[in-house]
Amino acid sequence: MVTFYLWYTQKVLAGILILFFGFIGYSQTEEHPPCGDISGFLDIELAFQQDTIAMGEKVECCVKFINTSSEAIEFYPKGVIRLIRPFVTFGTAGYPLNDTIDVRKIIKLKPLERYEDVYDMEVEDSFFKKGENKLRVHYLYRNFTKEKEYDQLCGVLMSKEVNIVVVDPM
Repeated sequence: MVTFYLWYTQKVLAGILILFFGFIGYSQTEEHPPCGDISGFLDIELAFQQDTIAMGEKVECCVKFINTSSEAIEFYPKGVIRLIRPFVTFGTAGYPLNDTIDVRKIIKLKPLERYEDVYDMEVEDSFFKKGENKLRVHYLYRNFTKEKEYDQLCGVLMSKEVNIVVVDPM
């Protein structure tokens, strides 16, 4: 009974975190300066170095930002970046690639130019399941300061689905 209670509590807390981080991107108050909607200027893509990986191994995960607008833009690539499943279920928090917003790194992209970030990650059974895993990358940047110098493009980006197959270790 205690085990079930702890398991259920963990799932509920993870669900609350998903709701919290999801609503952060959409909440707007007068205290914070408005910023440009990032989804009208950037696209995001997810790619893995390989399609099949063994449980417990490390894999490189590439997150690509593409300027889809006809003008040069600036954005913060170090927003909150997580791998998520396409159908997020209550209690699934995702796999964090970057949990800390870093406003010191600003990237300037010309029209149709790309920027890539590579993350090393371990294939863990706490997020990945054996067999086919359909994943997306979720990016969130929100200006939490009142200072205009940090007023760049903000909002949420979501990639298309990518498949990775997880097998037993050899």
